[in-house]
Amino acid sequence: MKEGISKIITIICAVACFLMLGNIVIKYVIPIINGTIAELPEGKVYSVDDVPEEIADFVDPGTDRYAYQQLDKNEKEAYDRLLMGVCSFASRIDIKACDITMDELKVVYSCMRNDYPELFWVYNNCEVYSSGDRVTDCIPKYLYDKDDSLKMIENIVAVRDALINPIENYTDYEKVMYVFDYIIDNTDYDLASYNDYQKEEISDNLELSCNIYGTLIGKKALCEGYSKTMQYLLNSMGIECLYVTGKSEGEGHAWNYVKLDGSYYGLDVTWCDPKSEGETKSYAYCLVDYNTLLTNHEEDVPYKLPDCLGGQYNYYRYNGYELESFSLDEIEKMFFKAYSEGKDFVEIHCANQTVYDNFMLAISNQEIFRCFEGIELKYGEYYDTLVYGVIEDVWSIRVNL
Repeated sequence: MKEGISKIITIICAVACFLMLGNIVIKYVIPIINGTIAELPEGKVYSVDDVPEEIADFVDPGTDRYAYQQLDKNEKEAYDRLLMGVCSFASRIDIKACDITMDELKVVYSCMRNDYPELFWVYNNCEVYSSGDRVTDCIPKYLYDKDDSLKMIENIVAVRDALINPIENYTDYEKVMYVFDYIIDNTDYDLASYNDYQKEEISDNLELSCNIYGTLIGKKALCEGYSKTMQYLLNSMGIECLYVTGKSEGEGHAWNYVKLDGSYYGLDVTWCDPKSEGETKSYAYCLVDYNTLLTNHEEDVPYKLPDCLGGQYNYYRYNGYELESFSLDEIEKMFFKAYSEGKDFVEIHCANQTVYDNFMLAISNQEIFRCFEGIELKYGEYYDTLVYGVIEDVWSIRVNL
């Protein structure tokens, strides 16, 4: 605070940058219908020849998807048959020759769904027939029929191309951040569907908010929709992006791991998006390491995930907003840098609890106002009010400029 200023200084604290809401993932439910092969009508093994051309182009089936690579030979065969079947809108898919159990099928189905966010027309559950302890046939369930799905694909592809074509020459980091900002800036968190879920009312709108069509076209999403859309758009640009499920704050949740220059970074778009009027976008869970996510995220997928070690592309580190040790001079430089770049806020990550505590102390005793002096001297912008928000779990502090 400048010498000679005796007026009362008001400090306004925004409770948080965003609510920790949105932890919803629709689980894979596979009811068993027991029977014998003799009692069942004949199933079919589907191939790419059965898949409509528009869907084959959209889904781009291949063997390079992450979860697929974690399976054994029989499980991969079942995965391939299921994928070709649901892309063909099959009413029944024969997987007898794959010789897998119900538990193995659950893993296979989960891997397929996690690898392919494109499968927006397929429910997160299916029915199966079994003979003894081996699954013989899968009966998929569809949200939309083939004709409607083909029209919806056209709409998705149009939005995708309009988004990614202009950024073809961006670096991979720039592409990730562009898509991250696009999804948050153009998507509303679907509180109505979240409330329905809390009341155990599973509606079509809830399903829509959990897929890429509801996010890209309907502009509403829950965590599953946010994460699958991030995965779909980045994968479309050749950037590996994994869909990860687990728990956060005691509820099912979904987020992403993104691969940049050989390292994986955690990305939780849902928790960075404001949930209601007056809240603001955050970068607290943008390209972080697993230790940061570990404070409130717990992985739960039926296969091994890569080590998420983060690195130079951490949002704060890459953009110069990581505070390694407490220093009012360093904070002033960060304030000045953000203001000079035309930002209306600065969000700073503290390297540890001690740095965070000292930062908060500087706010409470009003020493923080010294950090605006560079802006005041060069730009004539005077500050006697501070509006800030905190995300204490990850030692992130956001200050409005």
